[in-house]
Amino acid sequence: MSSSTPARPRILIVVSQDHGELFNAVYLLEGMNIDALLLLPQRLHVLNCEDLRIPCAAFDSCSTLLNQVRLYRPDIVLLFSGYLLVMNQLLTSQKLEQLVTTLNSEGIMLATSDPFLGLLSQARVRTTELNHPAADQIRRQFEQVASLLQNVTHVSHAPARAELHTTHLSFFNPRYGAEPAAPQATAAEHHTESRPTWLFVLSTEDFGMQCHLHGTDAFCQTLANLLRQTLVGRRLPVLVAPTSCLAAVQRLNAADEPVHGYDSLSYEKFRDLLNRAESAFYWNQFSASVLHRILHHQPVFLFDQGHLSRAVPAFGRHARDHFFRDCELPVLEPHQPLTPEALRPLAALQIDGLLQPAIDHLSQTVDPEEFLRQLAVTS
Repeated sequence: MSSSTPARPRILIVVSQDHGELFNAVYLLEGMNIDALLLLPQRLHVLNCEDLRIPCAAFDSCSTLLNQVRLYRPDIVLLFSGYLLVMNQLLTSQKLEQLVTTLNSEGIMLATSDPFLGLLSQARVRTTELNHPAADQIRRQFEQVASLLQNVTHVSHAPARAELHTTHLSFFNPRYGAEPAAPQATAAEHHTESRPTWLFVLSTEDFGMQCHLHGTDAFCQTLANLLRQTLVGRRLPVLVAPTSCLAAVQRLNAADEPVHGYDSLSYEKFRDLLNRAESAFYWNQFSASVLHRILHHQPVFLFDQGHLSRAVPAFGRHARDHFFRDCELPVLEPHQPLTPEALRPLAALQIDGLLQPAIDHLSQTVDPEEFLRQLAVTS
């Protein structure tokens, strides 16, 4: 740490609406002997305030954030993510500017996670292809936010690329995947159920993208068939998905065993499901919980590349190289039979083709303690 930074700094992490950014915060802090406080939007705070292992409080405005800064008196503030605080409409660009200016004027070290991995920095956003009906509006918003954050240190999980236009730091927490998390009480059926669990994870954004690509009825029918095959294979299907998706699947599978579905879960309850699942299935290769599974040497299976990769094609190529360099990320065909027998050899191949290579790549960066020391030097 620098001479002005205490050996045991106080860290304030401001989390956006994105569950993946909450993962980033927990992943950084796991196992650290440090004073930390998470500031969560109201919705995330209601979900997590009872069982999150890290102290947390709610915020609903820039003034609330600044009041917490004055009360907590942090040495470091991490925005997870400054970009998403605006995109999630938690702050306006003007309020983000006020927050950054105030923290800088008070000498508080500041950094932001970068979900776009430098691809949408101010210098590159004009030339980045966006497959979105509101592409021009999104581009203008990106340019504005990127301008506000261009002098703020950016944080990611994997070693930064030399061509990035901002200061990037990265970290790897070896303690996060060292041992499975202690089981949490999620739902009674998961403790009395003898069948292995197959977990299907579908975000609101990825559900919308799949409905756009295939039509809502057709996609929901495909998903219902996957869950039905899971039952036939004597596995317990658990679906985490938007409410409308859960309702559609329940209607389509009305004659079968009811689907164990959740439209929202606390971080700890979701982590419990991840740890217990024999297999986990995604429609987004860059979901934060994919990284959780990899760090715990647990197999993951993909049905699609994900909404952001489809909306920003360059992101998919860039992110695969960033996170999964030299790794194999096969995508399953959702209309092919989904059976334990078919998945078993694919899971075995992931040990050498995905899980260990990904961990080897990510672990080339520094641990959280060294990351904080580096942040003190760069800020």
